[in-house]
Amino acid sequence: MIRVRGALMWSLSRILESPEVPKVFIGSFCVAADKDIKGEIHEIFTEEYVDFFDELKLLPSATNVRKLNDVIKRARKLKTHAMIMESLLRQMWWKSRGELKRVVNAPNLTRMWEEYKYRLRIADSDLPDIQWAVFW
Repeated sequence: MIRVRGALMWSLSRILESPEVPKVFIGSFCVAADKDIKGEIHEIFTEEYVDFFDELKLLPSATNVRKLNDVIKRARKLKTHAMIMESLLRQMWWKSRGELKRVVNAPNLTRMWEEYKYRLRIADSDLPDIQWAVFW
């Protein structure tokens, strides 16, 4: 039995929206197979079975950590969005649609994104997509 990753995981990454890599097993379950192969397959399945139930036991305590991480991620995105909006509004002399188009353009936003990443040590994942911001 082989734990498959590589190309299979690459092709499945478009379908599965999960940060963890799923485990995929391939094996021969033929009755005429050697006893050694059956022993290896049985051993791997037993280890994975035990690991699965260990993770299942820890699930209630892990939900609090996951919820806290989600709140932290949302707070970072909110902080970044507020700083970007404050900076854009400071650059506007008059609050009109034409002035908004002058301020919100790709070169200006790219410069602002780079400045925030450097000055505030913000990760790329915390910043909104520039193409979406220009479209908006």
